[in-house]
Amino acid sequence: MRVRAPFRLNEKTKPFGNNESHPLTMSLAPAKDVPGWSLGQGRFIFGNAKRPETRETRSLEFELAMKDGAEQGSLELPAYVLYNVCENVAGKCFYLRQDFTVIVGVERQ
Repeated sequence: MRVRAPFRLNEKTKPFGNNESHPLTMSLAPAKDVPGWSLGQGRFIFGNAKRPETRETRSLEFELAMKDGAEQGSLELPAYVLYNVCENVAGKCFYLRQDFTVIVGVERQ
């Protein structure tokens, strides 16, 4: 299956993505830590735009394959994303880490 993870900036505070430093990077649990599943690679990068600051939604995709014998139920993949965000155009910038979980429902038929 193909999983898409969109990353959006907060509309209330109006921050900007900083494109002059490290690109948005998502890391997932290694495949060896997820029994019954195969994950091609565990690190995914969204390349920076050419302009210094932008506000677009950034999406990363990865493929996840179920092996024979995978259990039915929910698969929870621990993950985190690293990103640069600025308070405003040419404002104070921060390099942040945000932890999250990718949850996939599994039904065998």
